[in-house]
Formats: sequence, structure tokens, C-alpha cells
Amino acid sequence: MDKIKLICLPYAGGSSMVYSKWTKYLNRSIEIYRVELAGRGRRKNVPLYATLEDSVNDVFLSIKDFLNDSSYVIFGHSMGSIIAYELSCKIKQSGLNNPLSIIFSGSNAPHIKSKRELCYRLPEDKFKNIVLEYGATPAEVFEDEVLASYFVPILRADFRIIETYQYNGEENPFDYPITIFYGMRDKLVDVQKIDEWSGYTRKQCKKYAFQGGHFFINDNVKSVVETINHVITSL
Repeated sequence: MDKIKLICLPYAGGSSMVYSKWTKYLNRSIEIYRVELAGRGRRKNVPLYATLEDSVNDVFLSIKDFLNDSSYVIFGHSMGSIIAYELSCKIKQSGLNNPLSIIFSGSNAPHIKSKRELCYRLPEDKFKNIVLEYGATPAEVFEDEVLASYFVPILRADFRIIETYQYNGEENPFDYPITIFYGMRDKLVDVQKIDEWSGYTRKQCKKYAFQGGHFFINDNVKSVVETINHVITSL
């Protein structure tokens, strides 16, 4: 039996390595495909994205050749969730095989605009403080000149593409189920509006809450992956 591909999209500043610990917990019927975005990891020499559309087009090109040959699910966390949404719209428009489902993690629904100031334009000190508050980037990244010269441009570019993203509202709801993951102490997600994700599908929309803040997927790896196993094997 062919395995179901789990296509994983990282959060702002993240590389494919953020999902490296998942494999040992995945059900044997699932094969992980860790997307490497431009400018990091093995693609560090590829220019960073200017817009979210650039990221969607790039990811689409990297996966389109196997979409008609595989059953697959898309997972995205934070920035990765919005890329996942727009990517799924592009797949639908292309006429290629749609995913069995999408798991949107750590993100408001695309139509909910953030009320925060534009972080990508902030001076270095203010930008650093906001990134550190989120909890996924160690202070050493900013303190070490070599690390800072590599990671800070990636972070700023990722913040820019998500903060300048404009939801156009033109897509019809998906014809497959979706799942929403969120952290119970996530200050970047409006938990009171989490049910608004339900309008993005004609099928079932399930929601799972996890202990922790915005990066609960890093603090609860086993629990998160076991929940993914349940979601996918229940399709």
C-alpha cells in the first residue's frame, strides 16, 4: 500500500529541520515530506521571497510532479499555515490532485488581519525583542555576528511576506476536511475566533488545543504527531 505523504511547511525563520524529530513518531502509513523554503538549509543560496505569492509558487513547483501520483495531506504552522492555504488554492486552480486534508496550525484564518505593527520594518533592537518574545529563536542568533548575518535577513523576509499578505476572499470553500491546531496560551492567535476556520471547508473542521504558546509544536512533539497520526488515519 502506498504511503500518504505529509507535506510540512515551516514557520517564519524555520527550515525543514523544524520537523526532523517527527519521523520517529509518525504512523508507518505516513511519509513526511519536509519542504525547504528559499534562503535556508540546502537552499541557502536561493534568493529570499519578496511576497507570499513567491513562496507559494516556489513550493508548488517543488511538489507538483508527485501530486497526481500520491495521496497527501498538507501541514503548515504559523506562516506555513497561510502558505498552505494559498498553496491549496493554487493546486485546486491547477486541476491537480487535491490533498486529502489540510492541517492548519498556529494561525488565525486568512481573512483575520493582524492588528500588530509591521515588525519587518522595525530597527534591529525592537525587531530582536519581538522575535525573542515569540520563543522559537535563541538569543544567540542575535548575539553572534555570523549567526545574525544569516538568520536575521531570513526572519525579516518571512515577517515581510506574512505581514504584507492580502487575503482576496475569492476562493470557494474546500471540498475536503480540515483540521486546526492551536496553543492554549498563544498570544498571536485569537482563540475566540478559531471557529472561523470552519468557513473554509464544506466538510468537517476539527479543532485540537495543545498546552503551550505559539510554538507548541516544538514543546509537544510526541502529542502533536500522535494527533496527526489520528487525523490522517481517520480520513
